[in-house]
Amino acid sequence: MSDFSNATQKRIFNTIWNLADKYDFFPPFTGYDLRGNPDFYFNMIIGLSVKYYGKENINSLFDFWKGSAKQETYDFLTWMALEDLLFRKEVKKRPVLNDLRKVYAKNFLMDRNDLFRRKLALHNVLVFNVQTQRMKDILNIKKNPLKGRDRKIYDSLIFKEDIEFIDFKNSLVDTYKKFLKFKPDKKPNKASNIIRKSFSKVNFYPLERSTKPSYVFSENKSENKSSFYSFIYSISNRNSLKEEQKIEKLFGKSMLPKNEYLDTIDKYCTDSHKKSRLWFTKFNYDSKKISDDNAEKLAIEQNKKKFQENRLNYNKQIRELSRKINSSLISNTQSYDLISDHGNLIGNIAWKSKLPNENHIFSIKSTREVSSMSIDLLIDGSASLLSYQQDLAIQAYILARSLEICNIPIRITTYCSVNNYTILTILKDFDESPSKDKIFSYHAQGWNRDGLAFRGFQKLLEKRQRRNHLLLIMSDASPSDIKPLYTKTFTINKSYDGKDALLDSKKELDAIRKQRINIAAIINSNNSDKDNETIKNATFLYKNRFAKIDSALNFSNAASRLIKNEIRRTEKNNYL
Repeated sequence: MSDFSNATQKRIFNTIWNLADKYDFFPPFTGYDLRGNPDFYFNMIIGLSVKYYGKENINSLFDFWKGSAKQETYDFLTWMALEDLLFRKEVKKRPVLNDLRKVYAKNFLMDRNDLFRRKLALHNVLVFNVQTQRMKDILNIKKNPLKGRDRKIYDSLIFKEDIEFIDFKNSLVDTYKKFLKFKPDKKPNKASNIIRKSFSKVNFYPLERSTKPSYVFSENKSENKSSFYSFIYSISNRNSLKEEQKIEKLFGKSMLPKNEYLDTIDKYCTDSHKKSRLWFTKFNYDSKKISDDNAEKLAIEQNKKKFQENRLNYNKQIRELSRKINSSLISNTQSYDLISDHGNLIGNIAWKSKLPNENHIFSIKSTREVSSMSIDLLIDGSASLLSYQQDLAIQAYILARSLEICNIPIRITTYCSVNNYTILTILKDFDESPSKDKIFSYHAQGWNRDGLAFRGFQKLLEKRQRRNHLLLIMSDASPSDIKPLYTKTFTINKSYDGKDALLDSKKELDAIRKQRINIAAIINSNNSDKDNETIKNATFLYKNRFAKIDSALNFSNAASRLIKNEIRRTEKNNYL
């Protein structure tokens, strides 16, 4: 999102204004390369669109499908058409555009951007195909040309230089109607809004609809603004609120009061995560109010079905794991009164002796093992764990039930990243009994910006149950997010995956460790081809304090040693 408190964004807007030869408008889009860095050439094209067609025409064109489920696809294809058309119009006056366009194309096809291209293909194969073909045409590469429907769409995006704007618009609309089922008269409904705000929605790096105010030229944000910039600022606030409302509808209301939430954002969403947001929520399920196609409801049904198929095995694991955990607890007894048929008479219920078969009117002292610790289970809820979804839900339930038997409080939280938000959802709190409906609502979606999730989780750790606390993380040790890892000043942003994402994640885990909180992990992986990489990543993040699990069917055997050791290590903190 554009923010004029950032010098980079000032440069982007100045590029657009210079090419438009106008400075009295708020640019409708900003252009980025695959890595999320400002793209000089693309921003020139955005400026030229205003120069040749006027800001009113450009705004009305993109407003035509604003809010539709395929808004980003229509946006992208339209800019591909505009890029080709405007380049041919302007290159005669500015020959330098030839070189800039080739650099733009080469950058897209560079080997170092292969991962970013794959991400683009993952989210929208049509956009990827069209963009790739355009870059090949710019560089005169004939290899593997487009075919079929994609070729027809691509050819329809090429226009004569002298085409009137209304004809250009009508032609695009006809293409979208014919090939992409665009219905101009159909207003966006709740279903299409849900699709757009779901984890599969991505603002592709080559362009982004601008939503931030353009007036912030100085550090003094309280200075008087013109009516025009005040208007833009009000639009920005509404757009930010809409994005927040979409997250709320998808994941539930924030569990933090507004002021506390804003303070949390200011504290945690900084430096490399400065354009991200955190959202803390608690899962509440009411089957009567949720539609049949709701993601949580479908997950509950699937996870329960998987549990029932091997119910005897899983219940046996609960008994075995609770027994093993109990054996590892440091002796810490608590006495309590137990009603019995012998012992000390309880005066206020002695009258019950007159009733048949009512002889439990005495009390005896008894003792029970009480743990000195509590546990947080934090589960990666990203789409990369989709194939493990049912196993992870069952593992969490087995662990929760086992710890309940051992009187160890546990909280279960899942996290994922959608657009600019990293959402932490509490499925079970410390004072709640393990509920299948709540725990089995776990489902995989979106990305996993682990560093921000671990950083934000420190907010929840403020309310941990006991001083001796264990953080147990379930994941595949592969942090990845479509949004980049933002760097300072004008240095290139980094992709949030691989080594950089691991370093960011480890930094935040170390910050938690400094609070004397033990951390261990349960790593889910049954892909032998990726096992070496998975183990390497897990070792980097957790050293030797993790267990690798390939199925919920052997969870107790695979995880019991790790859990026992971590409980013993954590409880020893009492005696340090």
